[in-house]
Amino acid sequence: MRKALTIILAVAAVVLLCGPLTGFLYSGGLGKSPYGALPVVSLPAEPIPIPWFGGKMSNTFLTTLIIDVLLLLLVGLGLRHARRGDVRPPQGVLGNMVEMVSEALADFAENVAGKRGKAIFPLVATLFFFILLGNWFKLLPGAESIGVLEAPHLANIPTYAPRLIELGPISFYTVDGTKPVEVEHTEEAAAAGEHAAEPAAMCTACNITPFIRGVATDLNFTLSLALVTMALVQAWGFKAQGLRYLLKFFNLPALAKGPIGVIEFAAGLLEIISEFSRIISFAFRLLGNIFAGTVLIFVMSNLIPFILPAGFYGLELFVGAIQAVVFALLALVFINMATHGHGDESHGPQAEAAHA
Repeated sequence: MRKALTIILAVAAVVLLCGPLTGFLYSGGLGKSPYGALPVVSLPAEPIPIPWFGGKMSNTFLTTLIIDVLLLLLVGLGLRHARRGDVRPPQGVLGNMVEMVSEALADFAENVAGKRGKAIFPLVATLFFFILLGNWFKLLPGAESIGVLEAPHLANIPTYAPRLIELGPISFYTVDGTKPVEVEHTEEAAAAGEHAAEPAAMCTACNITPFIRGVATDLNFTLSLALVTMALVQAWGFKAQGLRYLLKFFNLPALAKGPIGVIEFAAGLLEIISEFSRIISFAFRLLGNIFAGTVLIFVMSNLIPFILPAGFYGLELFVGAIQAVVFALLALVFINMATHGHGDESHGPQAEAAHA
């Protein structure tokens, strides 16, 4: 009964916050607010001013650093708990969730890779939690909406008049979504916008460049993650088989078999193309699904800014988790395939036991 009451109250709070209580924000019309504007959907990552790294850093890179710190803190808390000699996981929702997911990943790694599963599991778990935090982090309040008020860095981005918000001793600038400003986007204006260093109060046609943005909406992140993952796959292959691993790609001994051997050698060359195609698949699958979710929430918020977007936020939680699972488990499967020799059909603990 208490759980049911908690769920009902939570749903009522979401409906209230996404409905009547936010109605006053949209006095200028559906999806238009004098206290802000919907985030701009941009495929390239936006640069933000920062005191280090030459004064500029992309917002996706900053978000990646924050996620790295959170993940390291999570690992540190787990190690601190383990060093105390307590074999039980930390109590609470977070501890139970991490334990449940870790056990599921560990069991799957053992079922797929057999005795090598324990060694591969740390990499699989790291990929999963890293991507999961990255996908969910963009759904936090303020992500992709709180940032630097400045002239847009790219052409054809909607701009608005600035608005000063004063809440007692706190004051800050935002954009007035009910007052769009038309700007003639010439090459000179675009170049000036890229190097603009005006203070926030001075810009007349403004746009908000967010501090936090979904990392998987940047191809630099997904492609880098795919390259690192596939490099580790090759490293596992060499570690398990040594130089024999190269026979998977350059099966020179097969040429002695005649025409059939030539076909086998050509199949090895196709494996090289397959490895590169996996990099592309890794990068664009993650990018496409997460960026599409950002566009979906943007479109739904434009159509009906009340209640409806909350449902799509729940959908994005599910999609973010699924994409993390898919990426991590595919990495596990590829590593397991790389550790088996050419023509070896033994996969999993059952086949290994039969072989023994």
